[in-house]
Amino acid sequence: MTIDYDLVILGGSAAGRNMAQRAAQRDLRVALVDGWPEVDRLQQMAQCSHNALVQAARLAQQQAQQGWAIAPRPALRDLQTWGQQLPSSSLASLAELGVDMVAGPAEFRRRPVAVVAGGRILRSRAYGIATGMEDAVPQIPGIDAVPYTTVRSLWHQPLPSTPIHWLIVGHRPQTVELAQALNGLGQSVTLITAPRLLPAEDPQIAALIAAQLEAEGIEIVLGHPEQVDGHAQACRLQVNGQIYKGDRLLVDTQQPHVRSLNLEAVGVQWTQNGIITDAHLRTTHPQIYALGDGLGGYALPHIAEAEAGILLHNLCYPGKRTVPYHHIPITIQTSPMITRIGLTEPQARQRYGDDLWVGVNPFPSETDRTLGQTTSLVKVILKPDGQIIGVHGVGNHADVAALAIALQHHHRFQHLALSPSTALGAIAQAWQQHCRERSPWSRLQPTWLALNRAWQRS
Repeated sequence: MTIDYDLVILGGSAAGRNMAQRAAQRDLRVALVDGWPEVDRLQQMAQCSHNALVQAARLAQQQAQQGWAIAPRPALRDLQTWGQQLPSSSLASLAELGVDMVAGPAEFRRRPVAVVAGGRILRSRAYGIATGMEDAVPQIPGIDAVPYTTVRSLWHQPLPSTPIHWLIVGHRPQTVELAQALNGLGQSVTLITAPRLLPAEDPQIAALIAAQLEAEGIEIVLGHPEQVDGHAQACRLQVNGQIYKGDRLLVDTQQPHVRSLNLEAVGVQWTQNGIITDAHLRTTHPQIYALGDGLGGYALPHIAEAEAGILLHNLCYPGKRTVPYHHIPITIQTSPMITRIGLTEPQARQRYGDDLWVGVNPFPSETDRTLGQTTSLVKVILKPDGQIIGVHGVGNHADVAALAIALQHHHRFQHLALSPSTALGAIAQAWQQHCRERSPWSRLQPTWLALNRAWQRS
């Protein structure tokens, strides 16, 4: 059988385009099946609109905190117009690099494994799925009879010109960003999430952000929706036996965009949460890999870039590597911003036991105080030898970024030069005190002092 390519990538998503570019730069024979251009375009438009909404809300919040009145808050329809002004596609530049661009829907064929797309049969040494996520029908009784909006479809329909009450159901970071941004631009928001706000983040960090959102006027309800009813202008949502009323229902439920790929024919398994892969990004078929938010993780560009680098290494070299997810900085665009790298405290205790040291500084940095931001926290998790295994921040973004390289290279916390005036400097001083107290000399020191006094009196 003739092998036409080293890698065939399915999906023109950001992860797919990044993967195709990096593979072509390594002189691999690459084909990119851009079989869902309208889906990709709508996804990009929704992301641009979301970013515009978050930035506009942050600017409005800063103006309010500083007592400024530079400009009125933009309307949701204006933000929708800004998001529709997408930059030109990068697919043409991929073709210039030598990537074979194939149009049309694609599906897998069995025995021998191949991809059928654009009236062609594409045979390759390996295949990569990067089709991303798509909206899924929410599992809420009564949802079939109620008009609802999703995080993606929000920007593809008429938006209200006056403030309304939003019922938002979801737990992804993007859902929390959306809820806070809508509230910051004058909308009223009830956020329904379970089991808690931002379940993948450190519980202390999530609790602090939850308190911030509630202080801003967002109602947070912990629980799963039990029933919904209503019409286009009003809806009623039952959670924990209580009824919550709103003007519009927004539900964030997604699943991998793979239903048209005929994955069953080649034995690739997936669930509504994501495509199933091993630590090397290989699916349940040895020739087929997957990357991007279709795996069920956060939809962040630098995560997809890290996955692309690992996948290419595993294709080109015999030694298999795993994606260092705990070494990838994560940023959530709440206000104040959440930044983390490494393990959360529950993850660290599950992996290393209770013999850990956790340092916390709840005071804002000088930059945050200048911007009027008072909600702040820096948290550092260390092993007994001072190795950094987790850094978390609400605000204080620079402090967390300062430890990213140290964590990635396994530097010891006590070997870092940290200014005492910073949040990390205060934590470093507490760590030094902890080390002195647990040293053998510190335990013998009271006995030695007592013997010395007795000797002097004799």
